[in-house]
Amino acid sequence: RLANNKVFCFEKKPPSKFCWVSEVRSHVETSARPTSTMYVQMYAGSSYKSATTGNQIRAVIPYVRQDLPIVIIFRALGCVADRDILERICYQFDDSEMMDKFRSS
Repeated sequence: RLANNKVFCFEKKPPSKFCWVSEVRSHVETSARPTSTMYVQMYAGSSYKSATTGNQIRAVIPYVRQDLPIVIIFRALGCVADRDILERICYQFDDSEMMDKFRSS
């Protein structure tokens, strides 16, 4: 069982449609509410045949039935400009590998 209020990252092996998955289990220790789990998933490259291809970063959040692009979640949280979102995810704009992976999201 994974610990609560920690981020766990897992590298997935083929034939999984994801290359990376991170999981956050949120729990308020002074409450009787159940644990809420959020997943952030990076889809594998174009080897997976689907409408969702090319290293897209998407999130699965509680009470939402469909996974959402991470950019939409950042915009809902108030980061509207693309540069603000990239600053929070990539940190360095000269990191071309990370920028290429994020481009399709």
